[in-house]
Amino acid sequence: MKRNLIKDINNLKKIRPLVCLTAYTSSIAKIIDKHSDIILVGDSVGTVIYGMKNTQLVNLEMMKNHGKAVYDNSKKAFTIIDMPYATYKNKKEALNNAKILINYTNCQSVKLECNDQTVKIVNHLAKNKINVVSHIGV
Repeated sequence: MKRNLIKDINNLKKIRPLVCLTAYTSSIAKIIDKHSDIILVGDSVGTVIYGMKNTQLVNLEMMKNHGKAVYDNSKKAFTIIDMPYATYKNKKEALNNAKILINYTNCQSVKLECNDQTVKIVNHLAKNKINVVSHIGV
């Protein structure tokens, strides 16, 4: 079984609704992989797994570890990993941290909360060959 790429996701969305599920652990990744087109490793790991009151204390190390576990234990789904809060305050920091996440985890895309202030950061990441999912969040 080959892993979904962006071109596969683009083709699938023309045929049927996409299935995107969230995983934080190896065991959940193994279970949902065969049912998912996309797996998101969300910063919601902070509230769901660690009992934090919000996601603002989730850090890069936590995301790296959960992202690697999910990617290594999935075979089919396209993988997206959240960039934690305050890890993309400017273009340089965003690119450095996105590369750290992608290089360590092998996830295929990063996701970040987007607003009119972060559009330049999204463009900068894309110009540097980082796949980005922009989320209009909280």
